[in-house]
Amino acid sequence: MAKKTRNTPKASQTGAHLSGADAPRAGLTEEEAYRVSGVIHTCQRVLHGLTGVMIGAFVLVVLFTSLSTGTFVQVTGRALYFLILASAVTSLGTWIVRIRMEKRLGNETRVMADMLRRV
Repeated sequence: MAKKTRNTPKASQTGAHLSGADAPRAGLTEEEAYRVSGVIHTCQRVLHGLTGVMIGAFVLVVLFTSLSTGTFVQVTGRALYFLILASAVTSLGTWIVRIRMEKRLGNETRVMADMLRRV
């Protein structure tokens, strides 16, 4: 079977060399735009991780309370409940940071697309 190849545009076609009129409209330099894009990417990774923590803790609470109602299960269930609560609050804070960074970046999407290509 023939292997499929991806035709990726050259750097000059992707907007990798942003300057002058191609610079981000939000008044950011190219370097600042890449930094902001990196923060947005990090926020997304944190949000994905915290979602996994919340789902895992919820599954453990359901599993533990289905198997027993002993003291260990009560203490562990309470700790997992607070873990879920802390993850939700942290997710909210991370989401707010991500939204602010996206607003700071403006409507420029080529910088984000180029940043994701590098990762």
